[in-house]
Amino acid sequence: MDEEENAGENRGRAGMSRRLKTWLGVTASLAGVLGGAFLVIDRWGPKADFTIEDWRRQANDFCDRWYSEAGGDVWPSLRQLVHSSDSLPVSEFETLRRKAKFEVNRDEGRWRKIKASLNEIKRPAGHKVDVDQLIEGLGELSRLSYRFSVDLSQAANVAEAKTAYEKWAAAGEKPLEGQRVLLKKLGAKQCMSAG
Repeated sequence: MDEEENAGENRGRAGMSRRLKTWLGVTASLAGVLGGAFLVIDRWGPKADFTIEDWRRQANDFCDRWYSEAGGDVWPSLRQLVHSSDSLPVSEFETLRRKAKFEVNRDEGRWRKIKASLNEIKRPAGHKVDVDQLIEGLGELSRLSYRFSVDLSQAANVAEAKTAYEKWAAAGEKPLEGQRVLLKKLGAKQCMSAG
């Protein structure tokens, strides 16, 4: 009888062993399938939205770097030119005009660089229209600076240079204010001195 009990017990163990192996196999297969599914979802599945905080951080980082490289007074010769007497000698006028035109051209490039850099940042969820308006406004400021540069180069005297400057300043008021409003709305405080 002992042999029969041992044989039955061995069969039970073998049966138990087969069942355990089956369950372990099923569990391992399920874990593999779930792990693969999580990997696919994590790698290629929907991503979390790019938030306004993400955009704000990247925009402010760019502006911090840009302003630290750009330096202080960007228009010293232009300021000197528009505050000069209308009787400024021609040679001094031409020297100031040339330097001022260089500063304005640099300003146009500044607007283009800011526009291009902010345009590279992914649009935040719920604020695409605001960022698109900001980018378009920066393009407008660049175009205004270019137009002023052309007008300044065509000015024959201080009075014409002042007229061109006043026209540029007046034309830029609305776009600059629009930029300030959008930058404030988007939280790009480090970019506020761009205007």
